[in-house]
Amino acid sequence: GVFDPLSVLANCPLFRGCSPAFFQELLAHGGDRAQRGTLLDSGRDVVKAGSPCSSLYIVYHGALEVIRPQRGDADGGDGLGAGAALLQEGDYFGQGCFDGSQTFHEATIRTATLCHLFEVTLTAYTEALMKLPQDRRLLLAAARRRRPKVAAPSPPAKKLDAGPAPLPAAKTLEAGRASCVETAASAMVRLRASGLVPRPPRESMLVPKAKEASAKEELGGPGGVTPVWWKRSDLRHRATTAEDEAYIARMKASLKHDVRNGFLILADFTVPALFGAQRSGRGGGRSPRMSASHAAESEDPQAVEVPLDVGLLPPISTMSPMQKRQVQRQLEVRVHARRRFRVATRALRTDHRLAVIATGARSRQDTFS
Repeated sequence: GVFDPLSVLANCPLFRGCSPAFFQELLAHGGDRAQRGTLLDSGRDVVKAGSPCSSLYIVYHGALEVIRPQRGDADGGDGLGAGAALLQEGDYFGQGCFDGSQTFHEATIRTATLCHLFEVTLTAYTEALMKLPQDRRLLLAAARRRRPKVAAPSPPAKKLDAGPAPLPAAKTLEAGRASCVETAASAMVRLRASGLVPRPPRESMLVPKAKEASAKEELGGPGGVTPVWWKRSDLRHRATTAEDEAYIARMKASLKHDVRNGFLILADFTVPALFGAQRSGRGGGRSPRMSASHAAESEDPQAVEVPLDVGLLPPISTMSPMQKRQVQRQLEVRVHARRRFRVATRALRTDHRLAVIATGARSRQDTFS
């Protein structure tokens, strides 16, 4: 009969509460297996135990067996057909790849009758989440609720009261150690106040952000006018440069061990080239070293200026290689923008000092003349 793929996805309990735009994105990026589904005869293995988990399967018609391998069974559990569980119409499996809780399939799924299955890949799911923040928050909250809760530790058993513990030596040792620590701390405070011991530096991970904020207040021109180049670069991000560099390192390490195939960014593509392409794109030119997709992205003036909130991203284990490289590139652009801002800040301060010196020299010359 005639079926509607949107209703198949909307009736899945995993996507309860999602918007129609989310299902449209899943169908647009899912291909024929999400739009029309797949027909399989009985006795076919859909997934095998130990294979990578990279898609969600929704049962539209038919029944499937869930065969869990026994210990020492190296052929995927073919001898457990009698006691296997059944999946019927409306059920789904493989959802662990979306929230990162399942990397490999724990059981073999085999068709028991003629089956019609719909498949939603991890790449289509990630693309839909990145375009629709409201649905992303809804699904991530639902995934957190599905995670098994860790049981609270049981209170320690009450011990029988056998009188005061005969440990006066241990208590005396602890008291002496605490008094020594207090004495050393007070002595260090007095030495630093006298100037004999230098104070420790106050640099921290929040220093770049504080410097940028203070620089913005000090860079006001005549009448408190903010420079134009500051208005065109939004550097007030929640993350600092050190945190961005740490996230970039985690992303690169994840890409080294990623077993899934994905698109590769050109090896000669760098962050300074992106800034050069944007400047040439405003004037009508285009960098010859960039591909058409990169040039299309650089033509959007808001592509670099919109802050990237790392807290709203899905887990790294659920991202596709293409999405990981896109996030890595945006973080590298942001770090590069901060460095350009510091260089421009130093140059503007130098020009301001030279202008003050020149103005003072002219006033003194007019006075003596």
